[in-house]
Amino acid sequence: AAIDTAQSSVTIKPASRRLPPLTLCVTEATFISRNGLEAPLDSLRVHDRVRAEYNPETLDALRIEARSR
Repeated sequence: AAIDTAQSSVTIKPASRRLPPLTLCVTEATFISRNGLEAPLDSLRVHDRVRAEYNPETLDALRIEARSR
């Protein structure tokens, strides 16, 4: 994952390498967790494994779950 706290966005690589990276907008409503605990956006790290639920029309992240490697 690539994290841009200034733009409130996260860019993730889909599990399928055939798909391009996807940049999601992080809003006040986005729930973020890291290693099972609620966490702020700036706690995410580049090499975390990330799973995200998002609105496909707006690309707003609804939920981001990250795990350190």
